[in-house]
Amino acid sequence: MDKKEKKPNQNNSMFLYTALIFLVALILIILAFFGKINRPNSVPVPEPTEDVQSLTADDIDKMKNEINTLNSQLSTYESLLTANSYTAAMNYEEAKSIISNIDENSLTEEQKILYDQIINIINSEMED
Repeated sequence: MDKKEKKPNQNNSMFLYTALIFLVALILIILAFFGKINRPNSVPVPEPTEDVQSLTADDIDKMKNEINTLNSQLSTYESLLTANSYTAAMNYEEAKSIISNIDENSLTEEQKILYDQIINIINSEMED
């Protein structure tokens, strides 16, 4: 047998693999084509409701002010949380530096309670 001659079984298996790959590619192309046909061109945008249409510039300004207020409260809570974490880790100097940056007059009642508790812990531990 010559080296150039190949066994017929090898040729059949290569033909089967090639045919299988071609068949899978053909199926994917067909599925992609029909998927594109059945898909809507664009998603319809709903019409604005009466509530949205009736908003005025004053209403938008009020909402912006509320958002700014909520962001400042969130920032204060984050500072209090960080100070509390340093207090729990017994790093009282860091906690004191963070809590000193908070304006005590601008705190809400809940924030004031947290602020006072952190200050009391820092003061009691710094005295010891």
